[in-house]
Parts: sequence; structure tokens; C-alpha cells
Amino acid sequence: MEQSDIELMIQYQKGSEVAFNELYRRHKGKVYGYILKKTGNSEMTSEIFQDVFHKLHTNKMKFDGKREFLPWLFVICHNLIIDHIRKIRTNIDPLENDIPVTDEAFESVKEMEAVTRLSDKEQTIIQLKFDQGYDYKEISNELGITNSSARKIYSRAIGKLKKLLGAQS
Repeated sequence: MEQSDIELMIQYQKGSEVAFNELYRRHKGKVYGYILKKTGNSEMTSEIFQDVFHKLHTNKMKFDGKREFLPWLFVICHNLIIDHIRKIRTNIDPLENDIPVTDEAFESVKEMEAVTRLSDKEQTIIQLKFDQGYDYKEISNELGITNSSARKIYSRAIGKLKKLLGAQS
């Protein structure tokens, strides 16, 4: 039987390089695709991609196994995307026009910043719904909540995001 991500992460915390390699193999495509979708730039994506797995390594002991691994990893991803784009925005020389940060990527960062203001459960449901394409039944199974609760939490999170993004515009 295949080990769960949580089991692999616990083994990795104990020093298993094999467990890390399996987590990397399972999720590298999802992580890369997510970052590329948010930044729209393959060079920036490659940098952030490396940072994600470095941050996973340096923060492996912060993973407590109470949350699912993949949403935890995607929180690392989106925080690094925000950090990277902020860094580029503050370091832009007005004479340099070759830094490919698009308005679309910047809007995406604003959306991600709004998502970070949601509760952990709301963030997880938003991430599962939009980034993983889960339906409510899959979300409820993943989080151990009822289908009705998943819908309510999702609806509440979307309402909060609309308010937050409306205030930022």
C-alpha cells in the first residue's frame, strides 16, 4: 500500500531522504504548474520552485501532521510567490524594462494576499477547490467535514474575498 503524504513527511522529519524524494516526485509537477500559472514567467517560476523545496526542507519540523501536506506545501508556494514579486517590485530600476512581472501576475499576488487573511480551513478549501479542482464531496472527504459544511465554509470564504478584493481596488 502506498504511503500517505503525511506518513512520508513524518519519515522525512526523522531524516529519510527516500521519503523526501517520494514527496518531490509526487508533487513537483503540481507545484511547478501552480507557480507558473500565478507568475506567467518560466524563469521566475524556476527560481520560486527551487525556493519552495528549500523552504520545505528548512521548515520540515514545523509540519505537525494535523493538516494535510499538500495544502501546507501550497501555502509555502503562495507565500514565496508573494515575497518574490514584492522583492522584484521594490528593486525595479525604472530604466530596466526586461523584468517580466505582468499586471496579471501582480493581480494574482493581490488575490493571494487576500487569501492569507482567511482562516486556515477557508484557505485550505479555496486551495482545494481552485488549485486542485476538488468538488465539495472530495473536499469534505479530505477535511473530514460534511458536504454541507464544506459548501458553507467555501461560501463564507468567497464572501470575505469579495470584500477584501473590493477594498483593494
